[in-house]
Amino acid sequence: MSIKKLQTKIDKICYGEKRVNDLQINYFGDEVVIYLDNGDRTGWKVSFIICDKVSYDSDASWTDSRNGHVWRKGLIRNMTEGQLGYDCQGIALSDAGNFIEIKIDLILITVNLQCKAIEFKMVNHIDMTFFWQNNLLLSPKNNFSKINIKKLQERIEAIRYHDSRINDFQINYFGDEVVVYFDNYDEHGAEDGTGWKISFLICDKVSYETDASWVWNEGHVTAHTRSQRVRDMTKLQLGYDGQDITLSEAGDFIGVKMDLTMMTVSLQCKAIEIEKVDNSEMRFFWENNVKPQTKESTPLSSSDHSPPKQTGWRSKIFKK
Repeated sequence: MSIKKLQTKIDKICYGEKRVNDLQINYFGDEVVIYLDNGDRTGWKVSFIICDKVSYDSDASWTDSRNGHVWRKGLIRNMTEGQLGYDCQGIALSDAGNFIEIKIDLILITVNLQCKAIEFKMVNHIDMTFFWQNNLLLSPKNNFSKINIKKLQERIEAIRYHDSRINDFQINYFGDEVVVYFDNYDEHGAEDGTGWKISFLICDKVSYETDASWVWNEGHVTAHTRSQRVRDMTKLQLGYDGQDITLSEAGDFIGVKMDLTMMTVSLQCKAIEIEKVDNSEMRFFWENNVKPQTKESTPLSSSDHSPPKQTGWRSKIFKK
């Protein structure tokens, strides 16, 4: 489908400043999804597939013009439907070579990204479970105390994340929380069935780049970029490992830079939570992907922008 036809379809879906029920980023940043409300117990799920160069600004740093105080202090995960206030102001598409350039305005968050395809799906709200549905009472504000950056950096280093396999990277609650799941190892370097969940809370000025624009070099095969969706990959195909997490002072925020091998991330947040988890209870998306996938499991909406299919493992790459 051409850019013009995709834009026409999106314009029909987004008319009238439709309420946005959720924005999620899944599969190591590979897919950005927004859920638009039709007002009749149905809605649209719009998925941006094989993403790169994603960035967004939230309302986390907005201030009250009357007193200069930060406008929002609470976690979005605790808000009721009436507190959210996300409406679709517009989604603009443009051509960016092998990618589609996307600009999204949802009032309280603006998103810029590049993707290789867009999928549209009509959904029934009866079949959906949005995070805010059980938030019936107004939640108290979270007051995060001033954090000692040096001590927090030491806590992160103590989990020995360097070269640890990363089981998932997610962004939830309209971009408010960025979460990374690391494997944990015993004193002999063997997996011990546990892991670490690091959550970056009340995020703003988030940006990341993936391997979607990296060029594959496979011997005599013509070099090209990745067309396989991360959601279809097996555990061994993923290749995300912890290389570096660096914290810094950023005014009222904590500056964070992460190198996760196949993606790099930069963000600001108000707090960081570190939690040990049992991997058997996590249900990672790749657990049922037994056989290596060489084709997309779902047809892509923009065949004009789909590069040749690739085979082989992701270690055979170099940056463009």
